[in-house]
Amino acid sequence: MRLDKLLSNNGLGSRSQVRQLIKAGQVSLNGHVLSDPATLIDPIDYPQIMVRQQTLNLELDAHLLLNKPQGYLTATDDRRYPYVTQILPSSLQHLNPIPAGRLDRDAHGLLLLTTDGQLAHRLMSPRWHYPKTYLVTYEGESLTAQEIQLLARGLQLKDLDCLPAVLEPLANHKARITLTEGKYHQVKRMFAFIGRPVIDLCRISIGPFSLAGIEQPGSYRHLKEAELSRLYQDLNLRRVNP
Repeated sequence: MRLDKLLSNNGLGSRSQVRQLIKAGQVSLNGHVLSDPATLIDPIDYPQIMVRQQTLNLELDAHLLLNKPQGYLTATDDRRYPYVTQILPSSLQHLNPIPAGRLDRDAHGLLLLTTDGQLAHRLMSPRWHYPKTYLVTYEGESLTAQEIQLLARGLQLKDLDCLPAVLEPLANHKARITLTEGKYHQVKRMFAFIGRPVIDLCRISIGPFSLAGIEQPGSYRHLKEAELSRLYQDLNLRRVNP
């Protein structure tokens, strides 16, 4: 977000007032004075911003990548089970980020959480063909060429139509599958249809985003400014707080 908009949104004055504050050398980041109101600030740097040598407690939006552990619901509230937003520190929980998509309680891997509901909707919508890739461990014999082609054409299950998927067989009863939708229990049901019960399911990527840097279950990171800009561009969205 632009520095002047960030400060104005958080009660430091009008846009013109905070520009004067910035140009007067009263704003710094990690000890370095920021003199350009148009400076783009990464969310990860928000806590290090100081105004008149005072650290700010900024209210901000949030766009996060989280490595979901097994045993957590992809939800923002539940009375029975722990849920993914409880993993986050209170400074992020109070912003009420929502998961853009879901993973079953026994599944694990990459989740994107955001405070932008429209962004979450487009990431989940099959209309936008945003790919999600999973690493599947299954029971049974190795996948056949015919089964791979079957999934590549798309499946019609009893109450679920599945769009074509890209399936890459791997060694040791594993496979990598890429979908552009995320219906309820979809991967498990697709593999059950071809007689391969799923033992373990891990989402390893969402579009260009992977688990790199958040390999430990329960770890997370903020999306960088360039990553956010590209994401909004890919989904043909205008950012509310550019």
